[in-house]
Amino acid sequence: MGRSGDGITTPVPALEGQGQCASTGNGSDGNATDQCTPGASQGGLPEYYKVRDELVMLNVLKVIEDAQITFLVLLLCVIVIGNAIVLAAISLSQERRRSRMNFFIMHLALCDLLTGPLIVLVDIITKVTEYWYAGEAVCKLLKFSQVTIAYSSTYMLVALSIDRLDAVARPLHFTGSWLRAKLLVATAWILSALFAVPQLVLFEVINPDTAPMCHMHLETVYHWRVRHLDLVNEQGINKVWGGGENGW
Repeated sequence: MGRSGDGITTPVPALEGQGQCASTGNGSDGNATDQCTPGASQGGLPEYYKVRDELVMLNVLKVIEDAQITFLVLLLCVIVIGNAIVLAAISLSQERRRSRMNFFIMHLALCDLLTGPLIVLVDIITKVTEYWYAGEAVCKLLKFSQVTIAYSSTYMLVALSIDRLDAVARPLHFTGSWLRAKLLVATAWILSALFAVPQLVLFEVINPDTAPMCHMHLETVYHWRVRHLDLVNEQGINKVWGGGENGW
């Protein structure tokens, strides 16, 4: 330690991960001045802690992503195995196949079974690969199929509910016709595919040269109008099939 007025340097402790600072007496007015080596920052957060926090955050995100993938794999197994058992139990029994109730349940199980490979499995692959490499045609077709399956599962429940409502609430007018059951199921599939058509327009591959992703593209007014039509159709059909004021 020395006096600052004699030009003797007095070391000043630096924070961990930073440069050294020193107090000298070589100022023009004879007062002490501070000189720091490159990388020093008095009182600032050390760069080491910033890097450490970033690494900790990356590790946390990695753990969360691994947990999500594990859960999705288990969910995929449950969906496929469970619905496959239901379909096998109905298909292998001639007596069960003659039941109109099982006819609806079989189509409902088929909808739920397709949810596994078309939605859950694709989500797992997307989380692993991060980017889309299958091209724009597959992107559009896949999104169309996903929305169709999502709608069909709901509309199949509505068709089943309509059939059971007539059987319980209006038993004298209930015919139990297979033609009526097939029409309800066919209507559910057709409406599901019809209201999934906008996905063929809205989805496309963005950033194909750098980081290709299959996402909804709403750049032009036309795309926004299609999206608005999609939402209106979805709300309208849910109100009608869901038993609104003018519903079934």
